[in-house]
Amino acid sequence: MENDSMGKDVFEISAEYFINERLEDILMQDRKFTGLQKQIWEQMKRLEMSDMNMQQSLAVEGLVSLHIKNTELYALKAYEYGFRDCISVLRKLDLIR
Repeated sequence: MENDSMGKDVFEISAEYFINERLEDILMQDRKFTGLQKQIWEQMKRLEMSDMNMQQSLAVEGLVSLHIKNTELYALKAYEYGFRDCISVLRKLDLIR
């Protein structure tokens, strides 16, 4: 995620804060998440010990990096639109203006 908040609205800034700060703390207490993290770590160790050449390793690393960026964007948008939907419902119920 970008560190620069220029040109971002309050939803983008709050979503990035939640994803980058709070969500990590929440997820580290979740057994499913920590189990997946352990599996990822073990798979990375197996991959490092494989006999791939540098070009193959870079291709795998590039693909994984793109998946991570895609997941970050997905999480950001899911949080942003969930927050916007929540605000919309609260407005329809006349609980906020």
